[in-house]
Amino acid sequence: MAEQNWLGRSLNGRYKIEALLGQGGMSAVYKAYDPNLNRAVAVKLIHPHLSSNEDFIWRFKKEASVVAGLRHPNIVQVFDYNTEADAHYMVLEYIAGQSVQEALKELRKNNARMSIAQALKVIIEICDALAYAHRRGTIHRDIKPANIMLDPQGRAVLMDFGIVKIVGSTTHTAAGAVVGTARYMSPEVIRGEPLDERSDLYSLGVTLFEMVSGEPPFDARTAIALLERHIREPVPDIRDFRPEAPAGLSRVIYKAMEKAREARYPSAVEMAADLRELLDGLQPAPVLEVEFSPRAESAPPPAPLAVSAGSSTEQWTDSSPQSLSFLGEMTTAEEPAPAEKSLSTSGIPPAPANEALLASSISPAPASPPADKTLLASGIPQADKTLLASGIPPAPASPPADKTLLASGIPQADKTLLAGRIPFGDKTLLAASPPHKVETASAPVKPGLPPIAKYLIAGLALLFILFLLLLVVIGGWFLFQMFFPFS
Repeated sequence: MAEQNWLGRSLNGRYKIEALLGQGGMSAVYKAYDPNLNRAVAVKLIHPHLSSNEDFIWRFKKEASVVAGLRHPNIVQVFDYNTEADAHYMVLEYIAGQSVQEALKELRKNNARMSIAQALKVIIEICDALAYAHRRGTIHRDIKPANIMLDPQGRAVLMDFGIVKIVGSTTHTAAGAVVGTARYMSPEVIRGEPLDERSDLYSLGVTLFEMVSGEPPFDARTAIALLERHIREPVPDIRDFRPEAPAGLSRVIYKAMEKAREARYPSAVEMAADLRELLDGLQPAPVLEVEFSPRAESAPPPAPLAVSAGSSTEQWTDSSPQSLSFLGEMTTAEEPAPAEKSLSTSGIPPAPANEALLASSISPAPASPPADKTLLASGIPQADKTLLASGIPPAPASPPADKTLLASGIPQADKTLLAGRIPFGDKTLLAASPPHKVETASAPVKPGLPPIAKYLIAGLALLFILFLLLLVVIGGWFLFQMFFPFS
């Protein structure tokens, strides 16, 4: 039955054929609708000229059952196998998107090439699919860009398991199709030798070369000449086609496409590991965004809150960068309760005065009273005096030890800091803390010499000078006698 006659018809009263997706030498693939599960599916129908081949039909059905047992996100799923009259068909997962072959054609039309990172990602996913299938004794034997689908999310899906394994390409392939398959054949497939998993890896290496360079590694006018090049000619360097390709990529392609299978990757797992290492080298290292709260001893003090005179309400401005800057970049779960905001860096429970402050709202304050001497004389800090003016209970006065601090030899700038520039929460901490002891650091004093030693040294020095003078006098006397002797 001709393939075009299936459009608009249903298979076994269930799968309604809607459109032709593609066809090859052995089958045609249609998009169909499954009303039982309300989903789109793909239906692969065997060509009528193969329907009378009992050996082909038996092997096709067996292969369908094998692939139906594979469950991997990068392998197409087989849902059903059935026949209607002389039509044998397989129902598969419908993959929206396009094949790698179609994607490469579009890139060539636009004089563009696939990015190296995208090509590596696709081949890594196909390596994972092949590793899964190989562990279960299934060899694909027809790896090529046309059999790799890319869904809208960029996921690579391996299609058409076992078709080449069922029938050799020279027996049941349409005219010209052998050239398309021959581009990806391994030397042992060409020589008709027994195959293993490494044959799939050779074809995957050819596919990777074409995805990166835009062209297959070998091409020729005839299939025979093309197969001969696969057997005898060395693999070209991918960097001759893509200079920016890393040297490691050339090594992976060379190893996957070795003429002797013993020199290739032993499994798809090893090939995927090398490709992942290359992909990690192409992508920049991710920048980790770490949210943290600074340690209490290193956190800068918060900006002081202002209180308006005569106001009985206060405002806690969470959106103010000054009021929360000392907390760092905290998440909602990390932010402390309102009554503990000003004390989060100290770890000490809030004082009652602080709770009253933080529970209400604070409005901007006018300029502080200028009479600092009066404030100091009364022993009430500047900020607390402003609090008293607003009707809010001030923090308790500092104990005598704190007054000693202010009266000690601390520079004027530090006194001002202690008097009015410490935030409310920290003042409460100072008031509640035990008496402070101020230890003024001074330069170490070197022990001096006793007075008698100083006098002794001075006397010896004087004697030494007198001795030198005596020597001068005696020397002068002898010189005088030498030149002017007494008669």
